[in-house]
Amino acid sequence: MIPKTFLEPSAIALVGASHEPKKIGYQILKNLITGGFGGRIFPVNLKGGKILGRPVFKDLAAIRQKKGEVLVAIAIPAAAVLAEIEKAGRLGFKNIVIISAGFKESGPAGQVREAELKNLAAKYHLNILGPNCLGFINRAAKLNLSFAAADFSRQNFDTGLAFFSQSGALGSAFLDWSTERALGFRLFVSLGNKAVCSEIDFLEIALKDKNIKAVYLYLEGITAGPKLINLLSRLTLQKPVFVLKAGQTVAGSQAALSHTGSLVGSQTAVELGLHRAGAVILDDLDDFFASLEFFKPSVWQEAQKPELIIVSNAGGPAVLSADQAARLGFKLTVLDNKIIKELKKYLPVLTSFNNPLDLLGDADPKRYAQALEIILKQAPQAQVLVLLTAQTMTEPLATAQVIAKLAKKYPTRSLFASFIGGQALISAKAYLQTQRLACFPTPEMAIKAWQKLAVYLENRRGFKIYPLATSRPVKKVLPSGLFDYLASLQLLESYQIRTIKTTKCVSSHLKTIKFPVVLKAVGPSFVHKSDQGAVRLNLNSHRELALAVQDFHHRFASVLKNKLNYLVVQEMALAKQELILGFKRDPIFGPILMVGQGGIYSEIFKDVRFSLADLDLKHARELVSSLKIAPILRGARGQQAVDIQALVKALVALARLANDHLEIKELDINPLFAKARGIVATDVRIIV
Repeated sequence: MIPKTFLEPSAIALVGASHEPKKIGYQILKNLITGGFGGRIFPVNLKGGKILGRPVFKDLAAIRQKKGEVLVAIAIPAAAVLAEIEKAGRLGFKNIVIISAGFKESGPAGQVREAELKNLAAKYHLNILGPNCLGFINRAAKLNLSFAAADFSRQNFDTGLAFFSQSGALGSAFLDWSTERALGFRLFVSLGNKAVCSEIDFLEIALKDKNIKAVYLYLEGITAGPKLINLLSRLTLQKPVFVLKAGQTVAGSQAALSHTGSLVGSQTAVELGLHRAGAVILDDLDDFFASLEFFKPSVWQEAQKPELIIVSNAGGPAVLSADQAARLGFKLTVLDNKIIKELKKYLPVLTSFNNPLDLLGDADPKRYAQALEIILKQAPQAQVLVLLTAQTMTEPLATAQVIAKLAKKYPTRSLFASFIGGQALISAKAYLQTQRLACFPTPEMAIKAWQKLAVYLENRRGFKIYPLATSRPVKKVLPSGLFDYLASLQLLESYQIRTIKTTKCVSSHLKTIKFPVVLKAVGPSFVHKSDQGAVRLNLNSHRELALAVQDFHHRFASVLKNKLNYLVVQEMALAKQELILGFKRDPIFGPILMVGQGGIYSEIFKDVRFSLADLDLKHARELVSSLKIAPILRGARGQQAVDIQALVKALVALARLANDHLEIKELDINPLFAKARGIVATDVRIIV
């Protein structure tokens, strides 16, 4: 865990402080001084002398200060970094920021260098941020340990925002954007290559810091999935966490052998994990900057449920806003009788009282003020979007001033705008920006930004912290490869997942068999049995079965010589509804469970839902209920309902199996037949 002295050191040693203004070592030193850092600053450079009026030390060894209080920042060529880390560790320094690039991001030689860096960190128990990073900015400590400008002068704009970025370029863009918007973020950390310290270390700091009101994360790679989800889930109970995730996890590129494996992509695992953590998932940079524009700490803290009322002076944009809300899955708040009564009393000119509320094209600032005041008073939970188009009677700047005045009067409410147009609205938009009020170019962008608040509030209802796996008795490890078919069925039975009666196709075992039956060829050469023509259904007599067996022995003669491949006979299942249950083990997030429409077309229809393996009966039922075929399962159009409780129990049992047997890579049960009473698995595939 990173100590408090990392982000709030008493002193900073800058190795690579430069005399040349264009060098990074000079820019960092200048930022430390101009930012107002109150601790001691030790520039370190072999040339000695003075830089920016500060005496320069030729070596870290010359610094006489308690080493645990000193943060060492390194901005020298990569080839010299390891020697400096060795020296720092030997001298007793513990906290280090490596700005220098030239490590794993630069190729094989850099990868070796980063591996050696990790070894040194382990040897001396070092906390290292980077390498290949911008550094960090801690507003609370007036500490700008980066080569980016930051203005600490406008403390009244401190929003309590923390941003942890794996991308230096995106970090630079954020810093530039925040300067333009006068957004006083509280903490910015450029994670770089995450050789030692990662987002998890800084999220733990955000969890404890009550002055941090929201966290933004940009990630390109995730290494400790379960720990990250656990930590995020604890954070999101207190404050919103927004995540912009680029790329995919390192899930293998091998072709999936099971239906489950082909349906569960690595990006699915990332989104599922972040959603389970309660994080707000940002789709792209538009989302990222829009949510920053919209962010207002008091709103996130006070809002209890997502309610939105739209006030407009034009019908078209109002309708488009309602359409966007519907597309995103949210219903607009219905205006209650108190609001309507007040509106009729003070604004008799209005012709309708729906949401969106149309103030008509001649709406002046006074009409906006009256309508907004009524709504803010009478609907204490509602957030309000103000739409404005430049028409003949419109006064954009005066209307913007009305919005700003009401925003100050109601600080716990989200009052945001979309002023639609160009030249006539420039001064009004600029004014709203100076007041730290969001004003979007289109209502669709505004609605999507609001949706992030709505998603966060919805996610918190009944939300539980994601548990870290506890130690369990180790199950018997299964042999690698495609697990034996009959043994796979027995494994399901041991977890109370009922399976169809199945017999190895040996003549002595078939005398008492009940028809109709199914003949299957199973084993490592029959991974996709249906596609290979290795399944024969509806065999109604010993003669039909014998002919089918003869045909299989003829067509599959060569592969059946392998004893791992063999024929089985199963009772014919008579249920109608085919489902698929399964899981795929993601290398980052662990087992990803799946339930959905089964049969040979499961990969075509893709009516499936996913979950992490911390599944209980309640969430398993919610998962099943969210399927498109859920109404059919419940008995739509007069059909007989299936035993959903038995299905839910099977799903939870499968989660337990997945957590017990870490060696199973993929498993699917397809089809699993759901009946009026109970379920039965008729086919299974386990990849170990």
